[in-house]
Amino acid sequence: SLLLYWVGANETIAWVVRPDGDVQARRIKIARTRLAALVRDTAPFGPLKSNEAPTLRDPSAAWRQLHTLLIEPVRAALPRTPGALVTIVPHDVLANLSFAALQDGRGRYLLEDYTLHYPPARALFQFTAARRQTGPRSGALLMVSDPDAAQRSSLDAPLPRLPGARIEAAAITRQFPAGQVQSLTGAAATETAVRAMAPARSILHFAAHTVVRDDDPFASYLALSASGHGDADGVVTAQDVYGLNVPADLVVLSSCRSASGTVAGDGVATFARAFLYAGTASLVASLWEVADEPSNRLLPAFYRAWLGGATKAAALRRAQLQILADLRAGRVEVSTPVGKVPVPNHPVFWAGFALFGEPD
Repeated sequence: SLLLYWVGANETIAWVVRPDGDVQARRIKIARTRLAALVRDTAPFGPLKSNEAPTLRDPSAAWRQLHTLLIEPVRAALPRTPGALVTIVPHDVLANLSFAALQDGRGRYLLEDYTLHYPPARALFQFTAARRQTGPRSGALLMVSDPDAAQRSSLDAPLPRLPGARIEAAAITRQFPAGQVQSLTGAAATETAVRAMAPARSILHFAAHTVVRDDDPFASYLALSASGHGDADGVVTAQDVYGLNVPADLVVLSSCRSASGTVAGDGVATFARAFLYAGTASLVASLWEVADEPSNRLLPAFYRAWLGGATKAAALRRAQLQILADLRAGRVEVSTPVGKVPVPNHPVFWAGFALFGEPD
């Protein structure tokens, strides 16, 4: 089923298009300004101040209000089969919302009922369907992890190393035959090498920094290692990606806010949309900042499920549900000076990753 939204100044309209062609529509009376405020309230971290660590917020009230507003009016028209696929086509301020974490009055997340995926722009499915590859699970994987992060300007703060990225990369590459994987790590993860290798790979995984520029979306960039010669400075902007040939069946951007950005007329100007225009069939990217410990579990679990035969959408849901179950049981811990501490049951640790493009 398709779940589509259109956000107006004083109301939002939701449509459900079912596989048999039946269409149900509902009007939701809410001002765009109020809806935008609720979406902002779902952000897991408050406004960042210099020299201060980010503060984890409790967005549960916003998650529940948005479920009441956006899901309950159309719930009767949605599939009743547990885990059924729902393609969500958001609009305007809803494009930066993780629908997976919408929570009903019983505390049940939308992800627990449905398998979800998104197009970052409505017209893209007519292009992505033809890009799916035959046998992508046996295709070549390019793993890019913890580059010597380049900076767009000397005025930008230096980007820190990503030791968790190397752990994540190792856990994923172990699941593939050795001859199927090409790994680029640290100084070897140059822009030149990635540009040369990417067109021949079925799967691209980037465990690297993404710097999102809300004031200039096309200047947002993926920070790779500089090649030391020519124009390959390691800064791959969203505008650069639009001009690349990336015919991969799957791209994973394991980096902060790689699916978040400025709302434009036909979607959100993000790396997700850029890679899909560049020829990618499906992309997994994040709406929020990425935490090492859950990501090191979630993305290897996603690959495990997908390589085992699940669709990409079902594999991501399975991995997220496992993290959710582990969090609820207190099985996810982080080391601190006072010992290991359980990670709280919070959507930031599993709901930030989303699948864009083809679900299979």
